[in-house]
Amino acid sequence: MELSLKERDRISVLRQVSEGVLAAADGAARFGVTERHFRRVRRRFEAAGDEVVVHGLRGRRSNRSLPSETRERVLAMARDPDYADFGATFLAERVELKLGVRVSAETVRAWRKGAGLWQRRRKRAKRGFMHGRFVERDTGAANR
Repeated sequence: MELSLKERDRISVLRQVSEGVLAAADGAARFGVTERHFRRVRRRFEAAGDEVVVHGLRGRRSNRSLPSETRERVLAMARDPDYADFGATFLAERVELKLGVRVSAETVRAWRKGAGLWQRRRKRAKRGFMHGRFVERDTGAANR
């Protein structure tokens, strides 16, 4: 498993404390945790090794994620030529009508982006002042 820079630093601090090079209070300060919590992490480190610095849920699917079948059905609908030019919000509305599944527009956008189906649409540049352009002004007496 790949370790982040922060996790590698934590392992080195735990090793220094275990070897007696660094005091536990200094280790806790470097971790940014209380001394009591640091002692708890240190005990786990000495029992289990380096993997204690990695969060236990890393690499696992979220409990809140939608089923992969739903994702595939939505992406199949997005690939369909009838729906290919729909924006994320409109496609999410169509998915709810056709498939009966409520999916947020941001989820649809992320899924399409991940599948290579999403292309950002550029906003049209605002047109500035142009010579000869008619400018309408109200010069009526009521506005004075």
